[in-house]
Formats: sequence, C-alpha cells, structure tokens
Amino acid sequence: MSNHKIVDGVVIYLSKEEETQLAADWAAEAAKAPEYAREERNNLLLSEVDPIVSNDLRWNDMTDAKRTEWTNYRQALLDIEDLDGYPDNITWPTKP
Repeated sequence: MSNHKIVDGVVIYLSKEEETQLAADWAAEAAKAPEYAREERNNLLLSEVDPIVSNDLRWNDMTDAKRTEWTNYRQALLDIEDLDGYPDNITWPTKP
C-alpha cells in the first residue's frame, strides 16, 4: 500500500478497500473531464463572446478584421472538443 492519509499528524496507510475506493473515485472524476471542459467552454461563450457578438452596436462598431478575430475565437471555442489533448490537456484559444 502506498497511499496514505494524515490524521492529527500521524501517517495512516490506506486499507486495500480504501485504495480501491480511492481509485474508483479518481476514475469517476476523470470521466467528468469532458463535462467540465464543455462547461468551461460554455461559460466563455456566455461571458466573453455573446456580449460582443449579440450587441449590434458593439459588433457594428468593429473593423472587419476585429469581427473576424471574434468569429474565429468563437469557432475555436466551439471546436475545442476536436483538439488533441481534449479533455485533459486543453489549450484554450486567446480572446481577441
């Protein structure tokens, strides 16, 4: 047994059952990675992209180049699931 916990400053090694449960907990958490990544992506879309692209005054005040940057940023967020490393090692696109 290699996993342990510290209780009141004393190292206590986990039992076989505790190690099995810990491994199951880690696997369950790892299985949630795609959900967490989509949640982060959706939050970025809602908080950063939507206020820009859905506001006609802000959108129409931008240059074509700036609009293209925002369009590309939005599309990169939507395509995040297609990237290598998804969902464990995501390189998030840079906001314009």
